[in-house]
Amino acid sequence: NFFPKCRILMFLKDKKRSTFGLLSVRLIETRGTNPLFTGKSYKGSSLYYVFSYQQQLCKLKQYRNVQISNSEIKFKVFEENTSDLVISLWAREFFLLDECLGRLRIPFDVSSQQSEAWYPLTTKFCDVKLHIRITYHSDDLVNDWVVLCAEKLPEDPQPITQPSLSQSDPPLMQENPFLINEDPEEERLLRKFLEDEYRCDECNLVRQTEVVALDCSHKYCLACLRTLSSASQTPEHVCPAPSCKFALPQWILKMILSEPEFEAYLNKMFQNVIDQNTKFSRCPNTACSYVVERIQNSHCDDDRQHNETGLNGRPLTKESIQHRQQNRYRCRECNTEYCAECRTVPYHLGYTCEGYRAYLRARHCRFCSIPLPSVESSGSGPDSGSGPSPQRDVCTDGDCQVKTSLSCWRTHPCGHLCSGLASEPHCLRCLDESCLPSSSDSPLQVATDYCNICWVEELTSSPCVELKCGHIFHYLCLKKKLEAKWTTPHISFGFSDCPLCKKPIFHPSLAPLISPLETLRTQISEKALHRLRIEGLDKDKEITAPGGRFYYNPLGYALDRFIFFKCFKCEKPYFGGQKRCDAGNQDLGSFDPSELICGACSGLPFDGKECTTHGKEFIEHKCQYCCSVATWYCWGKTHFCDGCHTRQLKGDYITRYPKEKHPKCSDPSTCPLKIKHPPNGEPFVLGCSVCRSS
Repeated sequence: NFFPKCRILMFLKDKKRSTFGLLSVRLIETRGTNPLFTGKSYKGSSLYYVFSYQQQLCKLKQYRNVQISNSEIKFKVFEENTSDLVISLWAREFFLLDECLGRLRIPFDVSSQQSEAWYPLTTKFCDVKLHIRITYHSDDLVNDWVVLCAEKLPEDPQPITQPSLSQSDPPLMQENPFLINEDPEEERLLRKFLEDEYRCDECNLVRQTEVVALDCSHKYCLACLRTLSSASQTPEHVCPAPSCKFALPQWILKMILSEPEFEAYLNKMFQNVIDQNTKFSRCPNTACSYVVERIQNSHCDDDRQHNETGLNGRPLTKESIQHRQQNRYRCRECNTEYCAECRTVPYHLGYTCEGYRAYLRARHCRFCSIPLPSVESSGSGPDSGSGPSPQRDVCTDGDCQVKTSLSCWRTHPCGHLCSGLASEPHCLRCLDESCLPSSSDSPLQVATDYCNICWVEELTSSPCVELKCGHIFHYLCLKKKLEAKWTTPHISFGFSDCPLCKKPIFHPSLAPLISPLETLRTQISEKALHRLRIEGLDKDKEITAPGGRFYYNPLGYALDRFIFFKCFKCEKPYFGGQKRCDAGNQDLGSFDPSELICGACSGLPFDGKECTTHGKEFIEHKCQYCCSVATWYCWGKTHFCDGCHTRQLKGDYITRYPKEKHPKCSDPSTCPLKIKHPPNGEPFVLGCSVCRSS
């Protein structure tokens, strides 16, 4: 099939040609400079040798018109002059075309009778030495019968030389050297046979070197095959003859397709092999197509997996756990999670492939996506009744019933349900991706996006609100975030900012929660500015000097420098020192808010009187164990600063130290508080901080 001349030469098998003897070639030994070269294979590719002598070809260990005994090959000698013995080394790849790695030419004159030597063969991967013995036998082989082998190997840069033809004769009509002195009628029949063999079925032209005969008996020249293949409407490469479905072999496709097209063809063949082989799985991401080997695992893990829940919110069954172990894959290249059996992205956790298809066909709860009974409904929506309806598709779960009472049940003009609140006068914009405006400058949030607060549910899984900044979140997530407030002992307002743009959270439905926070922010701002003036920091260069971080922004400077705590008793903010003093208190985790008591509520008298000017508001206490202002009031009797309070929580129980182990302070000039006070270990009231500073 590689070369149609094989048929022609079979037609000539009754013609005589004189031979002079036999040439025996024996490959004794091969050696390579690369240790991976074994003589038979290299890096997994099988190797074979091709011998050529006087228009005769033979692949080692393949029989074709020659006699082979072990590694000895015999050629018939037709000419007594010097001819080259050509030896080429080939590599056979997996379902790809064979590749020639190197060639060796050995001139041999039959008069020398015998030659034996080591010959070098340079290949693409290493230098190979061949130990070859060549022997000529002048046996009585004159007028023997012979059939020439005209096999043409793929990508052979030196095809077999054909007999020279006269330029005056038309194609295929020149004198054939094998037909001298033959009967004219027999020669005419042969010429007609040759013309029919080389005539293209499409263009009807005789092309001796370009016509290929397919196994389906159709013959085409390469130019017609190339044109018909490119004009074909089907992706398969088949014979262009009408109603013929014969697939074109790979060696023909390499001649008629361009290099990119042939590479795409090989990739498609490889993908088909992978898809039809159940031992491999290919990533469904078209931009990746990473291939992994499937290793079946029928062993179920411990009972920990039975506590996991699937898409339906229910614990995984033993069947779904086994299906996940055998078919759930995560691509190492693009991190895509998919099912290797039905190629669903992402993997349908909690379902087999058939169960997941039934799950998609069923009605689902609007919020949690749990399948609902096919006929009955929960009747939770405003239009409850019989028959399927998206407005009644809500399960009986308590959380879903709460969301139902808050959700808007109106429908957009596009037909999609509103995902906003029922209390809003205007519906939230439609979150379906198909309804997004095309003129938007920035990407808008869609229904399948996760809420950026909880990060576990899509936006349509709960009623949503659109903040003043334009970002959309679950209403219940925003409410929970504002109710939880700050998570550190000192007051901070980062929780009241939008998680995406850091602008203040505002929506009319959240006004009851936002209003007290604004009042608290105003109180802290006033106290911070007052404390800034008391400590004389309102003249700091950061505020007054051009280029300073807080130039003409004393409030920003004060809030960045001071910290305030909320009194557990009076619920008013009180000064707690500078923020740098609270650095060691950031890793406390949980804390007891009842231990945060302001000086006015701590219960210790200030010489039996209140400040006549400022009352109790600015009363401060000294830390009982060092020379710092106290911010913590624990057990109703002990004042701590932030540093001592952190040491106590971490197991360094300074309350158990004897008094002589506490820091000594005897000179007011060296004391950080600049006052005379009792020894550390005893409680002490500093008095009104405003009066003391002035």
